[in-house]
Amino acid sequence: MTRRKAIFVDSFSHKNPIPPACRLDNWIATGVVSGRDARRSISPDALTQARAMFVNLETILAAAGASLDDILKLNVWIASESVRAHLNTAWLEAFPDAQTRPARQVMIYAHLTEGQLLQCDALAIVRSNNNSS
Repeated sequence: MTRRKAIFVDSFSHKNPIPPACRLDNWIATGVVSGRDARRSISPDALTQARAMFVNLETILAAAGASLDDILKLNVWIASESVRAHLNTAWLEAFPDAQTRPARQVMIYAHLTEGQLLQCDALAIVRSNNNSS
């Protein structure tokens, strides 16, 4: 039996032949998660994209048997410094308790495509070895 499982969700996919995430035992690593909405369109508004990014991340993690609470570290790429304030607003909505926030790294001036202003990837560790996802 293989320990690694590709994670797929109907509402989020990549155009390349890769899954949105992969789970290995209690570890989950996502691929790049964008701020596309459920219709797979992208808003020109940075806050709307940031909020959608967290919704997509939450959906992907749920499909893997995890939640935002299981994130150890989040990497975020932003197109410009002006996006950071919008990211921080959505970040505080997703992680309101300063004592339980995951680590985060932001890379600025990323070359993002198709109108994306930010994107992320995450590393999560679930509390049990529940492979029922």
